[in-house]
Amino acid sequence: MSGDTSSNNDEMAKVINSAKDEMVRCMAQRAADSGKTVEQVKAISRKKAKATDDDLESPEQLRREEKRLERTIERLNDRLVQVQETLLNMGECE
Repeated sequence: MSGDTSSNNDEMAKVINSAKDEMVRCMAQRAADSGKTVEQVKAISRKKAKATDDDLESPEQLRREEKRLERTIERLNDRLVQVQETLLNMGECE
């Protein structure tokens, strides 16, 4: 059994160290420490870090990020309206 544990620990260390971004690596390490499986930690380590303003150096990158955020906000506002309407309808039926 201890061979399996050692093998899992080695694999877990490789998975954590494979994360390209320091923040993602830290998240993978926390997941491993909290008892997540190797597969769960792999999924975390494959994630890409979200872009921050410091990562966006050119005006073109910033414009793309602005458009992305506007689309996300629009989609979330649409969903909010749907939820509010559903709640309103539930109130009328009860």
